[in-house]
Amino acid sequence: MISSGKTIIADELKKIENSAKFTFVEQKPGRIGTGMALLSVRELMGEEPFILSWSDEFYKASPTRPAQLMAVYEKYGGPVVGCIRTNDPKCGARFGFVVGETLPDGVIKASQIIEKPGEGKAPSEMATMSGQVITPEIFKYLDKAVKEYPPGKEIYWNEAGLCPMLKDGLPVYALEYKNCCFYDTGDKFGYLKTLVEIGLKSPDFGEKFKEYLKIKASIL
Repeated sequence: MISSGKTIIADELKKIENSAKFTFVEQKPGRIGTGMALLSVRELMGEEPFILSWSDEFYKASPTRPAQLMAVYEKYGGPVVGCIRTNDPKCGARFGFVVGETLPDGVIKASQIIEKPGEGKAPSEMATMSGQVITPEIFKYLDKAVKEYPPGKEIYWNEAGLCPMLKDGLPVYALEYKNCCFYDTGDKFGYLKTLVEIGLKSPDFGEKFKEYLKIKASIL
């Protein structure tokens, strides 16, 4: 790439490569669910808190979502679930929702986390999204779920992990992301919309892309 003159692109890729150590773990066949994915990386996490994120959602936030989550963790010292505020009835069938005590700066001390309560049945406006600070205590709850859940039942990180933690009186917090734009890339149409919106904001080719879309729209 450097020999072809694309040194700027090469430098950007090097920044990503050098920003962290990347390790890939293949989840073993058997029980399924996000809780099992977490158990697959237990040895890597050790006894340290860690950030959990999903690959089918994309965000632009300032400060970054990890920075916002870590700030809440450092202040309150428990697991933190990232949220966006929504009153769309359809979201009740798409996301989990947090109920609890309102604290300063958009933080909630959770009393319940209700996963996908159903369209029009959301118990609050705080929808759980990608981005959580997880503490190592969750692993013992997931181990218990593996032993107690019937065969074939999916083991979810929140249902089998955070919800039992709450029942045992352990603190769990939720954060409403600030200065955040959410892009749902979990389906084909959402992915296409994200590409268009991000492309239009590009400082390198945003204007060219806008003109291209105008031409295509006029043809259609």
